[in-house]
Amino acid sequence: MKRGYTLDDVGGVLSWDALGDFIAKTDPGSALSYEMDPERAQWGTIDGTNTILADIYDQLAAINYNLVALLSKRSPKKPKPYKRPGKKEERHIGTAVPITDVKNEILKRLRGQKNGGR
Repeated sequence: MKRGYTLDDVGGVLSWDALGDFIAKTDPGSALSYEMDPERAQWGTIDGTNTILADIYDQLAAINYNLVALLSKRSPKKPKPYKRPGKKEERHIGTAVPITDVKNEILKRLRGQKNGGR
């Protein structure tokens, strides 16, 4: 507890009414609040608010991109999502290759190994 009381103080130094007030006014991000109502506790945290703000940023960037694309003759640069903590940036390497090309290349290499590596 924030004030230095423990549950041993309830009924003596700390009244039951004071304990009830403490529980009713507990911080939304506290462990007690999370135990009582996990979904609501997540909404009251700074992380929850920051996630919502990042989502709003992404939506505004998408709207801006669409407006520029609609109203100008140039093709705008596609917006990147706002970087969230703990999430790694997606990396795209190269381009997709048709599965038939992959199968043909594998077969060609397998045939080369059977013919002495040529």
